[in-house]
Amino acid sequence: MLVATFGWGLSFLLNKNLLNALEMNTLVTYRFAIGCAMLCAVFWKRLRQNTTPRMLLCGFFMGGLLYLDLFFTFLALESTDSGIAGVIMGSSILWTQLIQTVVQRRLPSPWIALAACLGFVGMGMLAWKGGRLEFTTGELLSLFTGFLSGIMVVSYNHLLHGNRLDATSLSIWECLWCGIIGFIGMSCFEHPSLQLAPMDWLSLVLLGVICSGVCFLCIGRAQANLDAGRVGILLALEPFFALLIGVLIAREHVALLGYLGCALILAAAALAGKPQRTRLHAQRTRPYAGENQGE
Repeated sequence: MLVATFGWGLSFLLNKNLLNALEMNTLVTYRFAIGCAMLCAVFWKRLRQNTTPRMLLCGFFMGGLLYLDLFFTFLALESTDSGIAGVIMGSSILWTQLIQTVVQRRLPSPWIALAACLGFVGMGMLAWKGGRLEFTTGELLSLFTGFLSGIMVVSYNHLLHGNRLDATSLSIWECLWCGIIGFIGMSCFEHPSLQLAPMDWLSLVLLGVICSGVCFLCIGRAQANLDAGRVGILLALEPFFALLIGVLIAREHVALLGYLGCALILAAAALAGKPQRTRLHAQRTRPYAGENQGE
């Protein structure tokens, strides 16, 4: 999870820089071609053994959601800083818990209610400009992308455990289908090019190997082995890494009020991922055979 959160935090800056040299679908195609080539080379035997019609269908569904998530991420990065976009998209942890609350038809815990208040106050601080509240298009798109990411987390857990799928194979097919959709879009609407500067090639390789191949492998294995509370707390580090990389490397400017807003959003994400005490007690007293059948 730590590797995944750092890699995705880095991906905001790499994506923003590469959008100056590549069109969106071309970037998606190249990125996942590199990542999937690495994953398939390492896990080919495992992928072949676990590929079934159900795996293909679930992978296609997750790949489609991933493509939509990236599509709106790229739109957001065109009009806002990578660090700010990463922090607002970090609200996905809050959205994840709220979506689970609706799906499971239960009232939110006090932690979720507090996290919601802190998260929206923090986003208000980021949007406070010139003495008034003003969300830019990029910030609104970042918020919507966070919502899509929340849907992805809930859907992945449901498909993985509900269908007893192999997490590594599902992550690979998710990336493969996303790359295939990007390739179709590239072929129909764009003019792909391989004439990139050396630094662009370096960014593309890092984006494909670390931010795609390694990160999606790590998050899949993490969701198969960790409870939702720990995943939520660790995912809260993603916007922190995105902001830190944006400020230190890209020299992006964030006002003092914006830093306070970022701190509140990070606190909200950590609170939203806090396990409920009653739920943990139930897990400890549950028979061993059912301990891994929860979220």
